[in-house]
Amino acid sequence: MAMANAKAADGWVAGIRSIFLDADGTILDFDEAERRALVRVLASLGLEPTEGRMAAYHAVNRDLWRRFEAGTLDKGVLQATRFLRYLDAIGVPVPEADEGPRLNARYLEWLAESPLILPGADLFCRRLASRYPLYLATNGISRTQRLRLERSGLSVHFRGVVVSEDAGAPKPHGDFFRHALDRAGVEEPGTVLMVGDMLETDIRGGAAAGLRTAWFNPGGHPVPDGVRVDLVFRSLPDLPDRLGVP
Repeated sequence: MAMANAKAADGWVAGIRSIFLDADGTILDFDEAERRALVRVLASLGLEPTEGRMAAYHAVNRDLWRRFEAGTLDKGVLQATRFLRYLDAIGVPVPEADEGPRLNARYLEWLAESPLILPGADLFCRRLASRYPLYLATNGISRTQRLRLERSGLSVHFRGVVVSEDAGAPKPHGDFFRHALDRAGVEEPGTVLMVGDMLETDIRGGAAAGLRTAWFNPGGHPVPDGVRVDLVFRSLPDLPDRLGVP
């Protein structure tokens, strides 16, 4: 609590009025939800979920999302081509021209059916929401992310949800954060704490938009040079403790 008291003394904590909270990797267990959905996709094709096939999907998907977040790839193209590129990568012939979009639609439905939360996420959100207006700020497909939040049981803690698809831009871009601030009715970015596990999208992006930042860093990785992080925490209970939230 020494850290929280020190921050409160210099006005850092006292100046926070709202919290923007990332979803995947922060409160939602995307890795397991993704694994389950991908297993079902492979099963629909009569394929076993081997380690190589799972790794190939992650490589294809990461590349596409990096390009999307950099603003060089349209979301519609990502969705339409993701599974076409994946099938090509694992050497599976595409049976029909529209199989890629069809597989993507199934994948998103199955992803939404696995609204898994990280351990301690419900209490974490409940504690933060007891003091601050809480807004979900996430990249992804709007319908899928909203369904996952609703089905997880965590939606009761949030005043609003901002998804990159609705914002017209993904984190870390300024347009995303401007949209989120507008949705939350916030005029001063410095009164908002952006909380997330991704240095580039959540922390660097939030800092560039003028928000304060808290990095969820369970691995204890060092903060790279050139990245402004106001607070680093390694477990979910640690953040409300350091903000002085009972």
